Amino acid sequence: MPDRTSVCDLLDSTDLEQRTGLQIAWYSLSRESGTDFPRQSCQIDFAQPDDDIADTIMISYAVASHPERSLVEDRRSYAASSKVDSIAMDGLPGEAVSYVEAENEKIVWRSPVGGEVTIGFISNDSTLAAKDPEGAHELLLHILEEVVPIIDEVAAGPQHPVIYFPASPPARRTS
Repeated sequence: MPDRTSVCDLLDSTDLEQRTGLQIAWYSLSRESGTDFPRQSCQIDFAQPDDDIADTIMISYAVASHPERSLVEDRRSYAASSKVDSIAMDGLPGEAVSYVEAENEKIVWRSPVGGEVTIGFISNDSTLAAKDPEGAHELLLHILEEVVPIIDEVAAGPQHPVIYFPASPPARRTS
């Protein structure tokens, strides 16, 4: 990935590669902005020496699934256990929680206008999360702090179907 590439119009490739210690192999981005509420989905896949290892981070933004419930209550239905932790988001509006789903940590932020950003590993065999769970948590928090201030504007950008950078991802398992 070239230095300073804007990954999914949200993150700097150089910063993300330095934080993970891995090269970004490819990312995909889709955006639907012609609806009542803009939606965006991003998948970032990191290069690994073994094609059977997949370290993939997913970032999605959509309307809140159950805005009438608290975020903690809502996410308990997704969590592998009933453990859903609130996260203090200094200086950012809304509320955030972390939980584990399918053996992968997820962090969700709900905005005051009813949108939700979900960030997490989607690989069942993520080496990033397995070798350093605390570091993986900090990485997800860093991504959240980068994304929250700009997601409304970015998601409202030009609509397009799934695009890949580079133009087509390598043929390998992603989850």
